[in-house]
Amino acid sequence: MVINGWGSNVGGAGSRTPRLTDCDSPARTIYLADNEDGPWRTIITKASDRDVTRCDVFRPSHLSTSKTQGIGDGRRVARARHHGGANCLYLDWHVDWVDASKMTEERWYFER
Repeated sequence: MVINGWGSNVGGAGSRTPRLTDCDSPARTIYLADNEDGPWRTIITKASDRDVTRCDVFRPSHLSTSKTQGIGDGRRVARARHHGGANCLYLDWHVDWVDASKMTEERWYFER
């Protein structure tokens, strides 16, 4: 799984993780999604795996619509693991499948 890190300003001055109460539309905001699997991206099975620090999604190149396969900036949300999409847990705790071609940045924004 990969976790929503959008808006956390990762690595920037004044970085902070958004709070659930910061979200304007919990039923439309993804919290967790299926992790991509590929030669540049491994499936995380334990806390000591090498890519465990790369399980957050915070830029467009991490989304399933991206063709980028870099270890740091490549696709992190699964594109083809579940029939061309990813299973996603939303902030209101419902789960839904999202077609990879419809995985947009807006689905990850806490504030709209």
